[in-house]
Amino acid sequence: MPFVIRPFVEPDFEEALRAMQAAEEADSTPEHTTAADLRFHLADSVRRPEDQFVAVMPGAGVVAFALAMQRDGSEGYFYLTDGAVHPAWRRRGIGRALLQQHWQRVQAVSAGLNRPVIMAGRAFSTQTGVEALFSGFDMTPLRYFFEMRRSLAEPLPALELPAHLTLRTWSERRADEAIWRALNEAFADHWNHAEMPFAEFMHRQAQGRANADASFVVWDGDEVAGVAINDMGPDAAARRGNQHGWISMLSVRRPWRQQGLGRGLLIASLQAGAALGHPGLGLHVDAANLTGAVRLYEGVGFRVTATRAMYHRAYP
Repeated sequence: MPFVIRPFVEPDFEEALRAMQAAEEADSTPEHTTAADLRFHLADSVRRPEDQFVAVMPGAGVVAFALAMQRDGSEGYFYLTDGAVHPAWRRRGIGRALLQQHWQRVQAVSAGLNRPVIMAGRAFSTQTGVEALFSGFDMTPLRYFFEMRRSLAEPLPALELPAHLTLRTWSERRADEAIWRALNEAFADHWNHAEMPFAEFMHRQAQGRANADASFVVWDGDEVAGVAINDMGPDAAARRGNQHGWISMLSVRRPWRQQGLGRGLLIASLQAGAALGHPGLGLHVDAANLTGAVRLYEGVGFRVTATRAMYHRAYP
């Protein structure tokens, strides 16, 4: 049966969401997109309406959806494609057609910027069809990322920090800019870092992506030494579609590393998650993180539960 690729419009939302959710269930992915998640992503400043497409099948409506993120990082200008095809309509060339649509956008973006653009796409190890799609489109693995989780039924380590440092919750709104600056500085060491504008940082918090009472800041006098921004509590559980809390961002600035701050922030987060009734916490991490993050997380009981590969193809 023929299908049509066209730009996404607001009335497509519910059918596009159903296609994504059906694809996630069929592929047994650890992520489960909710309506709130999709709304958040569509409104994100790094996503643009001209990068959003649907595949429409006569008599069936929207059967696939694709969107993209554009970000200029330390490794180049990335166009990160994402999408899903409803499992009932796979193996008809729809995924490749959507990928081709994004490849045309990559070429247009490259021409507008007058510089190379890297099209990238991510696939969990359970998404064998997506891996085959990327490989067939001359996209090759570039980087691997882990999802890690830690049960809160297990005993928690004791929280210890150097005596001259103070751990407080992110309850003082005057600290917003200092925390933002500290995060950007600490994450500058990470692969393909892109500095987050303050307005985007605050937008994410305003959308409920952080629980300030369960997020933590380590202070050295008036200096922010480390931060853990956590997505926890009943609202987070409802939005994420599972009962696990989430450590969204954890970082320690370079002058304060190797002093146990990262471990302390993790343990404080675990304690907060337990107090809020979460059965466990999760996080994402670059498998090749140069700051030793994977070992740090394993040291407090986190274990790898999923692997996600990033594929890429450069233009020109």
